Amino acid sequence: MPELLLHFAIPYAIATPITGPRNALIIGLAALIPDLDALLYIHRSITHSIIPILIITITAIILTQKYGGPKPLIYGIILGVMSHPILDLFQSYTPILYPLMKNSYKITTEGIITIGTAIKPELNLDITTMPTPFTSFTQLDAPIFTSQGLIISLILIIIPLTIQQINKGKQSTALNKVEKTISIDPKGNHILQLIPIDEQEKVHKEDITIVIPTLNEEKAIGKVIDELLELGYSSNQILVVDGKSQDDTVAEALKRGVKVVLQEGKGKADAILTAIKIVDTDYMLVMDGDYTYDPSYIEKMMNKAGKYNQIIGARLIGRENIPRLHRFGNWIITKLFNLIFGGNLRDICSGMYLVKTEAAKEIIGRSHGFSIEAEIAAAASTTGEITDIPINYRKRIGDKKISSIKDGVKIAWSIITLSWTYNPLFILFALGSLALIPGLGLMAYVGWELIFRGVKHYVLGIISLIVTSLGIISFLFAILTLYLKRMETRLNRSYQELLRYMNRKK
Repeated sequence: MPELLLHFAIPYAIATPITGPRNALIIGLAALIPDLDALLYIHRSITHSIIPILIITITAIILTQKYGGPKPLIYGIILGVMSHPILDLFQSYTPILYPLMKNSYKITTEGIITIGTAIKPELNLDITTMPTPFTSFTQLDAPIFTSQGLIISLILIIIPLTIQQINKGKQSTALNKVEKTISIDPKGNHILQLIPIDEQEKVHKEDITIVIPTLNEEKAIGKVIDELLELGYSSNQILVVDGKSQDDTVAEALKRGVKVVLQEGKGKADAILTAIKIVDTDYMLVMDGDYTYDPSYIEKMMNKAGKYNQIIGARLIGRENIPRLHRFGNWIITKLFNLIFGGNLRDICSGMYLVKTEAAKEIIGRSHGFSIEAEIAAAASTTGEITDIPINYRKRIGDKKISSIKDGVKIAWSIITLSWTYNPLFILFALGSLALIPGLGLMAYVGWELIFRGVKHYVLGIISLIVTSLGIISFLFAILTLYLKRMETRLNRSYQELLRYMNRKK
């Protein structure tokens, strides 16, 4: 029969998305009830037959209908208990139809694919019977878990919990988009109003400074500034931070009356850090000076700013202007960031974003070059909420300055080092989970030697079990630290929203 952990995990996994994790825990534990036969000296023909279970089920349904009760939970418990003998049926002889049938049954299935001149799938199903032995069981006839069952059970438990958490996050995001307010009309009636938060806290043009880091962009910077001026942004709002260009970039910018400063240090990260020290408006809009980013999307960012610490312009339109290798690397880096920091972003490497100046000042400044975008997003997501909107990405004017592989690796490594700052326990446990690789490899070797050569490696077997267990435990704790970090972030966001609400009421 399947081990106890599998008997728990399968109904738990099925019940979690339907009844929630708490009720699913009760249903999973109820599925273990039939194996109490050994402790209570009850024969398996009673506890592992669906006939008495059906009798109890019908009785429970009648009582529930008559007297009420938590129907989903009760039905779930019934199905959980019924799943136990059904699972046993595929592993050992089970008196599943007793007393209608005196025999015990076992179902054996096997799927085979024969690969030759043609691929031939084959499914074998065999049902065997034997007389039910009427002897008392004094011990459970299955282990609590096996190595294979442990892995399967962990997957069955973790996946529905993860999906449940994602759905909760989506529901929370939807609820946070409106604020409930009560007003009283002239007749004294109470009116409930749902006001979109984005509309409550619209950011205006005078609230932002547009920061343009440049390095040898004489061909493009003039066009970028001209577009901004045509859209109604003042020259006093535009700040060009130049990285000691060797061409006429500075002259082109000064010709249009915008503010120009020479950055401290070297690289894009130092240019942004220089701007952060200078900007005195509530928000700063960062965009590259190579003409790739369309400034007409700035207003859409401002309209959505509301409760967000940062809004990133996700380059979803005009993606053909991004080299394929860049796109693939950006996808990996964005997924890595979302995993570690609990976001749902689509383009973490975008060079156009609107960020609260206060949130930007929280960054530590350890990043170099193009990794600064990841560090700003990490700081913004830790102290508040971040999101993105689709923007158009145009063909750049001038020579490219980013290397797909070299800078991509640097950005990915920067995200990992940032997680050490913002979530160090995750890195520790993630490194510990790497023990699964040698542990499972050693376990496979020991199994191969035992099955095919008859050689028993007792010491290596114990070592492989210890190392694999260490990896599994570390993996579970790594997931736990992610959940705890996301819980901390949500609490922080709720606190910030409460402060904004109280400020609006003043």
